[in-house]
This record gives sequence, structure tokens and C-alpha cells, in this order.
Amino acid sequence: MQPEFVYTPHVPYTRKRRSKQEIHAAKCIAIMEKILTSLPKDASETSSTPLNRYVKRLVTMVLAEMKLSC
Repeated sequence: MQPEFVYTPHVPYTRKRRSKQEIHAAKCIAIMEKILTSLPKDASETSSTPLNRYVKRLVTMVLAEMKLSC
């Protein structure tokens, strides 16, 4: 004997839509966390000058975008 199938209709709950700025900010934060976790804690001996400039530019761009979006 098989149990009787009971139909349960799909209930479309509304979800809060995220704005483009929120999505972009979340992506930037995820990228920055990935960069910061991949770099060693004491990067002074292992990092190069171009890498330091690149990371500094990324950080300043993200901070500037966050200030503009607020």
C-alpha cells in the first residue's frame, strides 16, 4: 500500500529585491575578503611594490564607491 498523495500548492512569498548598489557592494566586499584572506599576515617580506599598489588602489576604489553609494 502506498500513502495517499496530498497536493500542497506553491505559495509565492514575496522576497525583498536587492538594489543594484547592494548587489555591487556585496560583490566588492566578497572580493576584498578573498584578497585579504589570500595575502599572508606579514606581507612585508613576501609582497612586491606593484602588488602593494594594486591592493591599495582596490581598497581606495571600494571605499570611494561605498561613500558614493551611501
